[in-house]
Amino acid sequence: MAESAVKRLAKLRGERDALNAREAELKREAAGEIGAALIQAGADALDPAKLVKIVRQIVQVGEDEALKRLGAKA
Repeated sequence: MAESAVKRLAKLRGERDALNAREAELKREAAGEIGAALIQAGADALDPAKLVKIVRQIVQVGEDEALKRLGAKA
């Protein structure tokens, strides 16, 4: 007999919960890697609120364009 839609839905929700937990874990790992790179680059001297604004602008215009605007080579 085929599995009921209710059971398949419950299974899907469980899989989604597992994926969300894995995503949260990977975000924590990525934050550590990005944080280490920022500190190595000297970003620990910047105001965190301003750093967030800077990064948002970089993401919006793209890395290469941001470097170009700053006069750095890509």
